[in-house]
Amino acid sequence: MVVAIMGLGTVAGLLTFAAALILGQSLLSAFALYVVAGVLTSLLVAAGIYFRSS
Repeated sequence: MVVAIMGLGTVAGLLTFAAALILGQSLLSAFALYVVAGVLTSLLVAAGIYFRSS
């Protein structure tokens, strides 16, 4: 389950990273968005699973 959550976070981060680069953001800014999107997605999915199971 943890691997699936982290996988979703990574995919969301990579999509955000690619979109930021396509839209002309700097590499550092795109990487920051990658980290933020990945972490937020992982936290939201984990919270959803937690509240659904309880």
